Amino acid sequence: MKQKITVLIALDYSSTSHLIARIGYKIASAMNANIILLHVINDTKFSSLSTHNSVIGDSSPSFEFQQTPENVSTFEHVITNFLDKIKFELHDESIEIVIGNGETVSTILEFTNKYKVDIIMIGSHTHSAFVEMLASSNTFRLIRDSETPIFLIPFRKT
Repeated sequence: MKQKITVLIALDYSSTSHLIARIGYKIASAMNANIILLHVINDTKFSSLSTHNSVIGDSSPSFEFQQTPENVSTFEHVITNFLDKIKFELHDESIEIVIGNGETVSTILEFTNKYKVDIIMIGSHTHSAFVEMLASSNTFRLIRDSETPIFLIPFRKT
């Protein structure tokens, strides 16, 4: 009997995350895959976190803060709620939610090995793949450093 594959969908906290999750989920479901939603909290400094997000329906102002144990706990709670809402909207209780802490690319690769991931799915702006790859050092580094196939999900910012 053939084993199910595992697909990791890496998401940031942006207005496109829901779209990326929905498209990734549709593709992974068609493969009858185990699905993991992953968000990485970066070690050095949280990126600007805009809580104005159509996915969660919140319209609070943006904020930025340094990483402290208290802030990590608060941020993990916000991200857990965010990913739980995406999971709820996908109507699939089998989806696993994972939050990592560390440098983005190395943490994605670490979880790829830990969960024996077969495919990594990430979002990519719809200008040319080459321009996007050069523009996003994380995307480029993930493609360069991963031994696991990367599936780019194109999207247009609105």
